[in-house]
Amino acid sequence: MHLIIDLVTLEYALERKEIESWRLTATVMVLASAFLFLYDWFVSKIFLDLVFPVCLVYIPTLISVIIYLVVRRADGRSQV
Repeated sequence: MHLIIDLVTLEYALERKEIESWRLTATVMVLASAFLFLYDWFVSKIFLDLVFPVCLVYIPTLISVIIYLVVRRADGRSQV
């Protein structure tokens, strides 16, 4: 019985850890995207073509946010 409780507790901890890791990933990506956008728009043009930051930064940011929302909605049981 004690083993079953330990396994359930471990599973819950792993679920919470997965949610937290995706939250951290999404937060870092959003902050990096915002910084690059603001820097590129107001300070200096670092990207000459719009396709580069969209493919390299903004699309991965959107994907990480979507994955975080899906994992959070599934309570840590990742379906991706």
